[in-house]
Amino acid sequence: MLYYSEYGNAETKGTILFLHGGGLSGEMWEGVAHKLHGRHCIAVDLPEHGESTAEAGLLTTDNCIRQVGMILQKYEAVHVVGLSLGGALALHLLASHADNIKSAVITGTAAGISKTTAMLMNVLAAPLYSLMSPEKIAASMMKNYRIPEQHKPSLLRDAKRINAGVVRRMHTMLSEIKLPYNNNIPLLVLVGEEENRIAKQAANKLLSQVPKSTGGIVRGGNHVWSYGKPDLFAEVIELWTNENRRHAELK
Repeated sequence: MLYYSEYGNAETKGTILFLHGGGLSGEMWEGVAHKLHGRHCIAVDLPEHGESTAEAGLLTTDNCIRQVGMILQKYEAVHVVGLSLGGALALHLLASHADNIKSAVITGTAAGISKTTAMLMNVLAAPLYSLMSPEKIAASMMKNYRIPEQHKPSLLRDAKRINAGVVRRMHTMLSEIKLPYNNNIPLLVLVGEEENRIAKQAANKLLSQVPKSTGGIVRGGNHVWSYGKPDLFAEVIELWTNENRRHAELK
């Protein structure tokens, strides 16, 4: 069973389920959850991440969907928020567990990479994670994404769980994304203004192919902008989950 943290009052209607990015954990959402004014939030640790033990199984698309689905069954319909790999899983959930979802927000999520690209990334990039120390992995993330110093202990804990095998499984999952072409659930697709051209093209592809989707660019945002802009992230989530409206700060 997956480990997950809860914030806010479980009696509150409109539970929000958070799915983290690859190589991180549910702890990345703590700052955002505390800004949501008592809303009931669930932050999952995906397999081989955070506090989810070996009993949760390997990081695969089928295993993640099955286990997150077990959590969804405990609640009335929830709002789903996913970053990067977590956003890819949210897209799967829109197709496989539509009855359990009220709305969704994804950010920095690929529209799917080819199996050939995934293979190349596994050959060229994945081995680097076995050569780098957790300290170097955490430091690289903090520098590249301008993550505030206060998150260093959390990033270091997350980095200790990452190895070449986990990275290979993440890339494989990104090549298995199935878009919910018959979607009828309000979906907000976000991308950071400072993300690369490929990320922005992926967002445009999602917007053109997934019904009921609305897009937005986060001004000054990078791939993991929830760390540096927790207030804005929480405001975006509040407005979307309550009224299905885009925040005025989004381009």
